[in-house]
Amino acid sequence: MNRRVFLAGTTLGLLDCRSRATTPQRSARADSAVRVRAVSEKGREWLKGARVFVIGDDGCQLAEAYTDELGIATLPQLPAASKPRYVLVDCDWYFVTGRRWVPGLLEYQMLLLGLTPPGFMG
Repeated sequence: MNRRVFLAGTTLGLLDCRSRATTPQRSARADSAVRVRAVSEKGREWLKGARVFVIGDDGCQLAEAYTDELGIATLPQLPAASKPRYVLVDCDWYFVTGRRWVPGLLEYQMLLLGLTPPGFMG
């Protein structure tokens, strides 16, 4: 998928670019993987099927994974040379949530704020 993501304040925009997405590879060392847990802010529920992705300094996607039934996605540990910048989580009916990539960090907890479905009056 050819997309470029950029962050400007709270605006998330998409532009075309050549994607450099990597496929998570199995490793003999389980600690080499980066785990990202997506949790609903409202019900503190794990979010299954959320898209977790990492973008680099140039705005191109470097890695992508989807959360399982426990709300956990597993990404490869990216080399510093690929210049990872942000890890983001995108899930239907939730705002896109993210934070800066921290080299060597093995776990991220992402709390997603929900959107109000159309036609819902609470």
